[in-house]
Amino acid sequence: PPPWRAPPLGPRGGRAPARAAGGVGRPPHDGYSYLQLNVTVTNSLGLTSTRTVDLPGRWLTLAVDTEPTGLTVERDGNSGLAPLTAAQIGAASTTLRVAPSQVKDGVVYRFVGWSDGATAEVRTLAPAAGTVSLVARFVATDTPPPTTTTVPATTTTMPPAPVSATTHLEAEDAMLTGPQVVRWGSGFTGTGWVTQWSDAGQALSFPVSNPSSAAANATISIRYKASWLAAVRSLRVGGVEVATLSFAVTPIVGGDRTNWAAGRTVTVAVMVPAGNSTVSLVRAGSGDGPLDVDSVDVTVELPPPPTTTTTTTEPPPTTTSTTTAPTEVTTTEVTTTSTSTTTTTTTTIAPPTTTVAPTTTTELPTTTELPTTTTTVVATTTTTTLPPAPVTVRYEAEAALLAGPTAVTWGAGWSGAGWITAWASAGQAATFSVTNPRSTSVEATVSVRYKAAFLPAVRRLTVAGGQEVDLRFDLTPATAGDWTSWSAGRSVAVKVTLPPGVSSLRLERPTSADGPLDVDYVDVTF
Repeated sequence: PPPWRAPPLGPRGGRAPARAAGGVGRPPHDGYSYLQLNVTVTNSLGLTSTRTVDLPGRWLTLAVDTEPTGLTVERDGNSGLAPLTAAQIGAASTTLRVAPSQVKDGVVYRFVGWSDGATAEVRTLAPAAGTVSLVARFVATDTPPPTTTTVPATTTTMPPAPVSATTHLEAEDAMLTGPQVVRWGSGFTGTGWVTQWSDAGQALSFPVSNPSSAAANATISIRYKASWLAAVRSLRVGGVEVATLSFAVTPIVGGDRTNWAAGRTVTVAVMVPAGNSTVSLVRAGSGDGPLDVDSVDVTVELPPPPTTTTTTTEPPPTTTSTTTAPTEVTTTEVTTTSTSTTTTTTTTIAPPTTTVAPTTTTELPTTTELPTTTTTVVATTTTTTLPPAPVTVRYEAEAALLAGPTAVTWGAGWSGAGWITAWASAGQAATFSVTNPRSTSVEATVSVRYKAAFLPAVRRLTVAGGQEVDLRFDLTPATAGDWTSWSAGRSVAVKVTLPPGVSSLRLERPTSADGPLDVDYVDVTF
C-alpha cells in the first residue's frame, strides 16, 4: 500500500539530550506493514546527517478452521479450504467471511456460528498478539422431501405467461475477489470489463432480487470472450454450486484480443430463493482457463396475482299451458205416425199423415284455446377480480452497491448480515436494485430502518426516472451508552412511484453537513 507519513516532530535546538523524546500515533495498516523513521540531525554549522530506521511490527498467527473441516473460508477477499493459517502484524484489521450454506461430498451444510460465540457470517478482527484460533461451525441440513400439492377444481384463471423482470449488471460493478477491471479495447458495454482470474477460488459476485414469497425460476446470461483457451467456471447461488459452465474459445478480431466484436453469451436456467441472494461466478481450479466477462443479464420469472372468475349459468326453462275443451254434438229427431181403422164398408183410407219434427242440432265450438304463457330465465355471468395483496420486499443495506459507506457487524439487534455506516463525505451513497413485477408503474412505500446516535441526518432518496425526496432522520437514543446497539432503531417512510421491472433506489448524503447515519435495511411495499 502507499506509505503512511506521520507529521514531522519539528526541529529541536540546543544540545541534544542523551535520549531524544517524541512519538507518533499508530497509523492504520494492513497485515504486512512496518514503520520507517527518517531522522535528520543539523549542527550549528548547518551540516546535516540523515539516517533511516525500519521498525517491524509484532507478528501473530491467525488459524481458521471449519467444522466439518474442508469447507471454504474467505480472508480479506481471498478464499481457500479450511484449515487456513496466516501470519499478520498485531492490531492489523482482517475480515473473515463464510457462505451461509456450502456443499461437501453431496451434503448441504448450514452455518450456525463461530467457536467464540459470534453468529455473523462476516466479521472483522484486529487481534493484538499471540495465536488466534477460530472455528466456523456448520450443521448438516437434510434434503427436504418433495412437496406434493393437490390442486382442487377451481374457477381461478391464470394469465398464459408469467411476469418477467430482467436486471442488466455490468461486470465492472460486481463484487470482485481477485479479477481486475480494465477499460482496454472496444465493443464492451458499460465502462469496462473484468479479466485476470489468476488463482482458484477467485470470483465475480452480484446481487439478485426475487420479490416474490417463494423461490422462482431465473435465467442468467453471461457475455464473455475467451481469446486464449476454453474456460470453466462454477456458478453458485448463496454459496451453493448449481451449475458448471463451459466457455468456448472466441475468435480474435483483427489480431486484437481486447476487441469485443466476437463476444459470445452463455445462458443457464437456475432457481433463486425468495428475497435477496448472491450469485457468484467462481474459478474453481487453477486449470480452468482465463476468461473475460463484460456483463450479466438476470431474468426472474414471477407469477402475477391470480384473477378469480365466478360463473353461474341456468338454462332458460319455457312453460306453456294449453287447455282444449272437448267437442260435444247433440242431435234429437222425433217422428209421430197416426194409422186409421178399416171396416166392412168400403172406405177409402186417406193416405197417412206423417208429421216430422224438425231436427235440432246444437254445435258447440270444437276447440277453446287459452293464451300461452312463456317464462324465460336469462343466464347471468358475474366476474370478480380480487385486488393483489400488498407485497413487502426487504433489501439489506450491507447487500447494496456501496460508494463510500462501509458494511460492519458491530453491536446487536440488526437484521441480515450487518449494517452500513461511515458516510464520510458528500456524494457517498448506497444504491438498491428493486423490482416491480407489475406491467405498469405502482405507488410504493419505501421504509428505511436507521439510527442516528450523534446528530440528526438528511439523506436524498432518488428513484430511477428522476424522482427525488430529502428524508430527515431524527436523533435516536443510544442504549445504555452503546451507540452500536440497534434496540432503539427507528424507521422513516416515504411514498414513491416505481416503474415496471427493475429500477434503482439511491440513498445519498447531499452535503458534508448532513450528519452521520447508520442504515440496517430498506423495506419496499407495493
